[in-house]
Amino acid sequence: MFFIRPPQLAKPKEDTLPFLKYAKQQNISQIVFISMIGVDKNPVTPHHKIEKMITELEIPYTFIRPSFFMQIWIRHI
Repeated sequence: MFFIRPPQLAKPKEDTLPFLKYAKQQNISQIVFISMIGVDKNPVTPHHKIEKMITELEIPYTFIRPSFFMQIWIRHI
């Protein structure tokens, strides 16, 4: 399963945990979560909390932590 957090959802316990629990019940073989760079050192971010939930639920995972996306740079040109 490929998962990107919608920006408007900022309360992971309320809006993401039920989704992750359902995914676990469905026996998905892997979750690929687009997180963000440095999240492992920043426990305040929703991405950090989501990564923690995924590991605590013992869902097989891959965390992708990109630094920038091209659309960020295009806005500044």
